[in-house]
Amino acid sequence: MPKTWEQLQVLPYPGKLTLVLSLFLVILFIAISCILIKFKEVELSSKSYWLVISIVLVIAFVWQFILTKAVNLNIEGWDPWTIFQWVTGHGEVYPDYFSYNPNNMVTMYFYQFTKMTQNLFGRPLSWLALSRMNAIVMIIATFLFAYIVRHFLSSLAALFSVVLFALYFTWSPLSVVPYSDTLSLLPALLAISLLLLAKHYRSHPISCALLVVVAGFISAISYYTKASSVIFLIAFIGAILMTLLRKSKIGLKQCSLLLLLVIGFVGGFYTIKQVNQSQTLVTFNRSLATPMTHYLAIGASEKGWWNQPDQDFTRSFSSYQERSQKNMDKYVQRVNDRGINGYIDFLKYKNGLTFNDGTLGWYEEGGGKVVENTPSKDKSNQNSLRQLLYGQGAKTPVVKYLAQVLWIILWLLIVGSLLRLLSKKTQSRATDWMLLTVLGGFIFLSLFESGRGRYVIQFLPYYFILAGFLFNNFKEQTKKDTR
Repeated sequence: MPKTWEQLQVLPYPGKLTLVLSLFLVILFIAISCILIKFKEVELSSKSYWLVISIVLVIAFVWQFILTKAVNLNIEGWDPWTIFQWVTGHGEVYPDYFSYNPNNMVTMYFYQFTKMTQNLFGRPLSWLALSRMNAIVMIIATFLFAYIVRHFLSSLAALFSVVLFALYFTWSPLSVVPYSDTLSLLPALLAISLLLLAKHYRSHPISCALLVVVAGFISAISYYTKASSVIFLIAFIGAILMTLLRKSKIGLKQCSLLLLLVIGFVGGFYTIKQVNQSQTLVTFNRSLATPMTHYLAIGASEKGWWNQPDQDFTRSFSSYQERSQKNMDKYVQRVNDRGINGYIDFLKYKNGLTFNDGTLGWYEEGGGKVVENTPSKDKSNQNSLRQLLYGQGAKTPVVKYLAQVLWIILWLLIVGSLLRLLSKKTQSRATDWMLLTVLGGFIFLSLFESGRGRYVIQFLPYYFILAGFLFNNFKEQTKKDTR
């Protein structure tokens, strides 16, 4: 388990009320766990399940409408701010931004779409509009997640995973920051949903094949939104191959569908690449693009995250091939300088930075106001939320402490789930898929740029599914379409 306990210990003493709330949170999760274990064989009807999900979504929508207004930001100093400047006609602040960072083109298209929507009502683009559009994305993602877990888990375990998803996305302030960390969830979860839907249409070859191709195409959109978000697709292919190896026979139909999935992804990859090169919304010079090895070299830097010297080093070379090779050389040099034991110690330190923050970097990267502003002392409902969610708010320590307690609980659930999966014959394509996705995400965050809590956001849905396996009724798994 990540070093979340150490993080909890260094937080300021939160006061008796917060300790009571923390104890209540622990007791609540223990009680819920006991109930889920005792009644894990109880199956809700599809109507009842979606009724509960609908209630969750309605509450989330109302809450996000209030939250985005109260914590409306003017994000400064990093990528969302630069993209906002370009879309609002001030691209001169960073002329070659998208040439250096083509990975943020899809986020730019999201901003442009929001701007067009605002213009239909005679309004200019604003941070509030972006936050609310991002909140809508999160609510749609919650619906897709609910559809996915209903295929992977028994009904009560599925509801538990959806509640975890809602706690971290639709009921938290993460939607206030419209960036690829959250935006990438929509295409990723949509692609997974289409793959599961294709299973339902396996008796209709044309429909099944079409859904698989579209899933591959949307996976390419996920890749262009945030490259590491496509790990689920690699894991899916790995899970199918593991199934074929266990059966000791090659299924022609499954191999054909895998081929169609890859074709869909490749088609989407080159389509989006062409769109990026031909669009006229922003300046885009592909020859200036930052190579992936740059993020590998950054991942082996002092703390494993972005730093100015590494950026200057990469941009000092004129050709893409030279930038790629020089960064690979720098990565190898940094690993060699540390030695095997030193590099392992570094990875422990880096993953500690990545996984130890229950607020997922909110108070560090939520924006200028969140980190720096001290809310006024008036007693309005809006200001009461700012006292909780602004970095200098009077009740900020309460949120930090409770978030850390919840984060520790989540990881205890994940560890318990892993032990259950290893100790019983619960292996299926669903468990293989999720385990490979989580493992792939961990390897990616270990090797490439990370070291901050927000890099974990894109992998949270898979952690929630993994936690749900702890309460899953595997006797019903044969009825699911995940084998």
